[in-house]
Amino acid sequence: MALQSSDTAANGFTSAVRDAWLSAKYMSLFTQRSPFIKMLQLRGNIQPAGYGVEMREPLMVPVLTGPQLEGISSGYAANNPTPMTGYTSAKYALSQYAINVSWEDYEDVQATGEVEMVKWRAAHFENAIERSNNRILDDLWKAPEDANSAGIREQLASIRTFVNAGTTTATDGGASPAAQASQSKTPVCSASSSTAITLVGKIERSAAGAAYWCPGKLGTDGTSVALTVLELNDLYEEAFQAGEEPDLILMPSGLFSKITNLMTVGGGNGGQMYGESRLGKLGFSAVRFRNADIVVDRRVPASGFFAGGTTAANNHMYCLNMKHFKWRARSKKPVFKDVPSNKLIQEQLGAWYCCLTADHLGNVHSFRADLTT
Repeated sequence: MALQSSDTAANGFTSAVRDAWLSAKYMSLFTQRSPFIKMLQLRGNIQPAGYGVEMREPLMVPVLTGPQLEGISSGYAANNPTPMTGYTSAKYALSQYAINVSWEDYEDVQATGEVEMVKWRAAHFENAIERSNNRILDDLWKAPEDANSAGIREQLASIRTFVNAGTTTATDGGASPAAQASQSKTPVCSASSSTAITLVGKIERSAAGAAYWCPGKLGTDGTSVALTVLELNDLYEEAFQAGEEPDLILMPSGLFSKITNLMTVGGGNGGQMYGESRLGKLGFSAVRFRNADIVVDRRVPASGFFAGGTTAANNHMYCLNMKHFKWRARSKKPVFKDVPSNKLIQEQLGAWYCCLTADHLGNVHSFRADLTT
């Protein structure tokens, strides 16, 4: 049963107009946080949508075909031109959402004045926007075995599908530079014996040569280790490339508590202990590790399984380079329009168009899913 007052007179329409001492505004219980969206905002990576039938991110990838740098033994040696190769695109579907908001004309008449009715209407729209934001965040963290988690018209793509291993058959095809060993690993799912989606951006990660499209995944399947600064550094290094450094590390609260403990006397591992103040300082809202902010996102899974089996993969941790993600949206929230009706109601339909895209889902990101707190 939904959260509601045991006094039926305090629910629904009467919550808006019944009492003269009504508060000025409803208190939303949709409270939550999304560091991923916040970092997109800070990076300026939220952009207008509407670029054709599909969103395309052009890619340049290592291949064995086309011109290659070769050693020359004689200036008279033939060097025939060939077409340049190694170009492709990742494609993403624009997602479309809608939400209907309505109320009876009868309620307009019942209201004791314009102020009460404005509160009731405004609450409807605020409620609709909160529900919409919640649905977007749900889809952004859908399980990677969800059939639509790579993004379709009806559903936004999932971070967990974007930043997941390909398969153990993912290879670099012999091209140079060689893919990292961590890019050919078993993906992670939420449910046991399930299979993760590997067709991302319409590029099949399990294909030969497609390891470049797989993030690095650390650890050995089924072997859990405690989170330490060394493990954190290893994860960071997997996503650290020339001119590319991760800037956001997401983890569940249990792992963040371990990080906090490591940075205090209680951790016994050194670190920042005290500030120049008569008051002792203990605890952190975020932690800076090299170039990345470590923060808690409660939607990061604390449990899971390695794909295709029943081996547990708990406490996930994502190390992301946010430069390579873009949120393409027509608006920051649903845009509403009047809907004419022959019913005795007022109706508005809200529409939201958005798409999460990535121009690099390879070794500029990394993750781990087998850590103990």
